[in-house]
Amino acid sequence: MLDMYIFETNQLIEQLEQVIIDNEKAGSFSQEGINEVFRIMHTIKGSSAMMMYDNITTVAHSIEDLFFFLRENNHLALDCVKLSDIALDGLDFIKNEVEKLVNNREADGDSSILVNDIRRFLSSLKENNQYLNKELGEDKIGEAVNEEGCEMEDVRAFSLINNLQDIAEEVSHIPEDLFGDESSIETIQKNGFFISFEICKSYEEIHKFFMQTPLMKDLELVQEEEQKEVFEDKRANTDIIKEKVEKKEPVSDNNYLNCSASHQSLISVNVNKLDKLMDIVGELVISEAMVVEKPDLKGLVLENFEKAARQLQKITNELQDIVMSIRMVPLDTTFQKMNRIVRDMSKKQSKEIALNIIGEDTEVDKNIIEHISDPLMHLVRNAIDHGLECPEERLEKGKPKMGTVTLEAKNEGGDVFIIIRDDGKGLEREKILERARRNGLVNRDESDIPDKEVFSYIFLPGFSTNDKVTEFSGRGVGMDVDETR
Repeated sequence: MLDMYIFETNQLIEQLEQVIIDNEKAGSFSQEGINEVFRIMHTIKGSSAMMMYDNITTVAHSIEDLFFFLRENNHLALDCVKLSDIALDGLDFIKNEVEKLVNNREADGDSSILVNDIRRFLSSLKENNQYLNKELGEDKIGEAVNEEGCEMEDVRAFSLINNLQDIAEEVSHIPEDLFGDESSIETIQKNGFFISFEICKSYEEIHKFFMQTPLMKDLELVQEEEQKEVFEDKRANTDIIKEKVEKKEPVSDNNYLNCSASHQSLISVNVNKLDKLMDIVGELVISEAMVVEKPDLKGLVLENFEKAARQLQKITNELQDIVMSIRMVPLDTTFQKMNRIVRDMSKKQSKEIALNIIGEDTEVDKNIIEHISDPLMHLVRNAIDHGLECPEERLEKGKPKMGTVTLEAKNEGGDVFIIIRDDGKGLEREKILERARRNGLVNRDESDIPDKEVFSYIFLPGFSTNDKVTEFSGRGVGMDVDETR
């Protein structure tokens, strides 16, 4: 269960990071973008609460509150960059906590400062936004504040079901999908939470069990004779409330939700299982060759055997191709991660930078994907820090004020080439030679050393042309990354 939580949360983090960056680039958060952030944070909050990771739950809930307010109040005077900073800070916290779990450590980060920052930002939106105060009035503001006190009905419902499954059988409930559908909370608030189950306990014991549920408003127990009719009645009306919630229309107390699980055409598979499958297919290919090419068969006319052998070889080759294709993953997710690197460095170095991505649909083996992320990050950072000039210097040289880093992938024969280039000042031969002399690398006349050899010095361990160690460079790590060799 932990592996699935880590996998799904990491996927949501990557998706959310890209949504935030795309909206920031656009200059404002679209309603669709706000809804997407809200939905993802709601999902992370629910799954983290289920796993009892309280600090992650608290941060996700705070960001969810913030984007709920934005979702319910359109046309706000909003600092898009500040909103992105707040959301990305929260995302970084969650990312770090999940990384601890990956490394078998406890997710014990202190979220209090971050949560307070988020709440202060939300309060400033409510208090200082002139449009909200003038156009919506105090009643609307009060309504939004009250929503901030949401008691996480979906999480508490899940906890109840989890406890009930220990003592009962055939447990089903409405709404069925407690996480991932924002209408679930509203449905529970409007209509309650309906559960059907089989249990060998007395009415008094069942009543006592449910009455222990915290913050429960009321309880109605229905015997078996009435249960089926009630359950079917609720199912028959669920589409109405779902449609209304999606359209943001008022939901009456007489409507019920249907959240039946949608058909899944994709599944997640552990990479270790794919590796094992690959090994088995390799053994199958060898065994097939041993049978077909067996020396004892030479000189014999075995038409049926040869026909069967050809069919076996065809199936084996197809199976090998399919297994290979399963392991192939497009580079788009890895490339898109670089948008965050460019965004952060652009702010910190006061440079205007555009990231140009080409060939992100190119596919490579899953194991390669896992090993190239760090090298790409270092190379992109080097291109920005060492290569791109500041805006003033670029204008003096007659260049566009905004620098460009290009990240490209392409197939050539059986190889995949990943190319990183920038439109900056390029490599400085004299500066590299100066550092090489100080490191004792030059042992002949410098005029005899070709440019290619001079430029290759930057790939040596610990070699850097920066005199000062900064957050981004100066330690000679950027070009000397083991995974690139």
